[in-house]
Amino acid sequence: MDSNTAESSSNNESSPPQKNPHRRVKVYMLNADRAWDDKGTGHVSCAYVDRLQGMALIVRSEDEDHYVILESKVCPNTTYQKQQETLICWSENDQELALSFQLIDSCSEIWEKICDVQGRNPDDNGPDDALHDSRDDDHFEESSYAAGGVVELPSPDLAHLGEIQAVLSDYVHGGAVQWRIDRIASSVESDGYINRLLDLYSICDDLENVEALHQLYSIFKTIFMLNRNSLFEILFCSENLMKVVGVMENDPCKTSVVRHREFLENQAQFHSVLPLTNELLLEKIHQTYRVQYIQDVILPTPSVFDENLLSALNSFVFFNKCEIVKMLQEDEATMKILFQQLTDDETDDAARRDLVKFLKEMCMFSSTLQASDREPFFQMLSEMRLLEAVETLWNIEDADILSTTNDVFAFIVEANPSMVREFCLSEAKLGQDDLLMTKAVEQMQQDPDPELGGAILISVTIRLLIDPENMMATTAVSGAPSLRTEKTEFLNYFYLHCMPTLISPFRTISKDSESLKDDYKTAQLLSIIVELLIFCAEHHSYQFRVHMIKHEILRKVLYLLRSRHSFLALCAIRFLRKLVNLKDDTYNRHIANGNHLKAVCDAFFANGEKYNLFNSAIIELFEFIRVEDIRILATNFVECHYNSGFQDITYVQTFQKLKDQFDHRPTSLLNTEERHGEDGDPFSTLAKQRRCRRDNASLDEEEERWFEKDDDDSDSGSGNITPPFQASPTREEAGDAEPMFSLSLPKSIGRKDEEDEGTFNSSPKLNRNISINLKSLISATDSPPHSPPNQGAYSSPLNTNSSVSMLIDSAPSAAVGKIALVDYPDEDSDDDADGDGVSVSKRPRISS
Repeated sequence: MDSNTAESSSNNESSPPQKNPHRRVKVYMLNADRAWDDKGTGHVSCAYVDRLQGMALIVRSEDEDHYVILESKVCPNTTYQKQQETLICWSENDQELALSFQLIDSCSEIWEKICDVQGRNPDDNGPDDALHDSRDDDHFEESSYAAGGVVELPSPDLAHLGEIQAVLSDYVHGGAVQWRIDRIASSVESDGYINRLLDLYSICDDLENVEALHQLYSIFKTIFMLNRNSLFEILFCSENLMKVVGVMENDPCKTSVVRHREFLENQAQFHSVLPLTNELLLEKIHQTYRVQYIQDVILPTPSVFDENLLSALNSFVFFNKCEIVKMLQEDEATMKILFQQLTDDETDDAARRDLVKFLKEMCMFSSTLQASDREPFFQMLSEMRLLEAVETLWNIEDADILSTTNDVFAFIVEANPSMVREFCLSEAKLGQDDLLMTKAVEQMQQDPDPELGGAILISVTIRLLIDPENMMATTAVSGAPSLRTEKTEFLNYFYLHCMPTLISPFRTISKDSESLKDDYKTAQLLSIIVELLIFCAEHHSYQFRVHMIKHEILRKVLYLLRSRHSFLALCAIRFLRKLVNLKDDTYNRHIANGNHLKAVCDAFFANGEKYNLFNSAIIELFEFIRVEDIRILATNFVECHYNSGFQDITYVQTFQKLKDQFDHRPTSLLNTEERHGEDGDPFSTLAKQRRCRRDNASLDEEEERWFEKDDDDSDSGSGNITPPFQASPTREEAGDAEPMFSLSLPKSIGRKDEEDEGTFNSSPKLNRNISINLKSLISATDSPPHSPPNQGAYSSPLNTNSSVSMLIDSAPSAAVGKIALVDYPDEDSDDDADGDGVSVSKRPRISS
């Protein structure tokens, strides 16, 4: 054993190794999906480990902590392999491991140490060479492939068919490496070997030699599995293709011959809907169809093969389709005839149906193009007035034409949504009445399919068009970014022209509609529309918010909770859940002020004691409101709906916890929340504020009486400061939670001066709630405070209906002097004499 490798385990583990790029490695492990997972990068050493009682490979991370990534004992019976000069692979405990070295020299050094432990020759990279040699000796001499030459195949005659079958099967199914498969494929390609086999097939077919035909079937099936594009070029040329189909008819596993050639030549007739004059284009179309037939019908199902066994065949079909599309794109005369006949009123429905199918097939093939080639293709279609043709086709009352047109529209939007948006905006600017997007929405709503397959497809297409993620900013002529973006322009267009049509099915739904049309197709359509609305709510914050509140969309959607179709009722719950999930105060106030939770509560009790998905969805909605502490909705639920039966529900704790959370919330916060106006406007709901506070005249009278009290009255007080308009909570009410309370402002307080009546400070810095810490006030000092102050100025509020909460510093009264809730502004405190000679402006101010 090399003395340099005999490092002790304690030395290795106690001190982290120095970072040595000479031994830098990556550790890989083969996962269950047969892919290599990178376990980390570090530095490798081969050292003696006491715990393992032997030499081990140790890889420590190159990070600062130098943790051990790998510790593997070098066992004499473990099979190590050196590959590609920088890889060492082995199997340990049914787990494949590999070390990938940064340098060749370091790989060789560790390999020599492993071989030294196992007593092997370092020049022997592993046992694979011996295995391959023993396998090769079965059919060929070693010189036939070791020297790099092509494999010599048996002569393609009737006497050697069995030998040819055995040789090819050995290479494909015997686990041979790729370079050997390439050599046998090169041998099959050379010297017209395939053509000679096909000539032999013609002889055997004429002689009806069943055994030879079965052998030829196995030979050609194996040739397919060689997975070489050059072989497919030979097999699928016009002279050989039908012969190959004839060979594949003789499957020995089937009791009778399947007449594939008869079907392709006699039954599968090519129907040309346009005059195609390009002979090469026609040949490619025929070839592609027949190769796809071989792939889909003749060959065994792909599950029998390995995952990528016929990848070259897929590539052959793929590139054929690309060539067909490019040839059609270059044939302008044919394209003009196509779109002229599509939009011509004199074209009969049968011919138009074939033309639309041709257009759909062409769009399907275009998906195989690269992005750089796809854009010019659709630009050509746009110049041919493709989208105008789609509008025309949607006006035809033929189910097949409409269904195919929906597919074409989906292909166009998926390939180039910006082109469709640009066309829609240009239509709107020209003032046209029949807009493409409006027609798409109408087509979705009028889908004749009972299962609404076309409606679902169009809804997905509309979602792709209105998705802001794939919209981009436009640029001005000068090259600078434009102030208008595609998102802004198109979404404004959509909500102005298309959203009214989208929600038109809800117009028939009213509060008094007890007998709604509730058949399956209508319910399915409404669920599709609601799913689109959910998408809009999530991605279009401003536009959808305005439209939803203006048109009362939420109320109409919640009417769907009455549907007998569970999927539709759940869809309505998902819509409300999405709005709540956004945590938008505008939505929350709209829900609370509109009392929209009532419909959910009624549906919950109408569901009865059923333990189903609908029940769980509603409970989850209220649980989310509780966990996220959405106070506006929680307050609305407890005040308006809790006592309607939720107090008796005990199988979940959600509703009781909502009630407890509401009861322990400070009163000031509840009053503040109730003062917010409807739909986010804090100035609009005066009636609710009158319920939460007394009128201003009453406040003025009590405040006047409070200020006229003697100082001695307050000196004998308990130390708690009680404003004239609201009582302070007791110590027990305050508790450890340090509750707050609000100060409601009379109109006369907060003015800048007498002449500027009603004008308030609207600085953004004051646009927040400032809280009073009552606990600090109560425990500030043991001695009672001085007499109540003769000032009570407030920080300027935002409006007369606002409430302000303030945080009082908890400093002792000895340091502060007189404790005051608030200070008047300097101009209102002319006769302020404290005895300490400190002006109001110098006094300790309220901390914010």
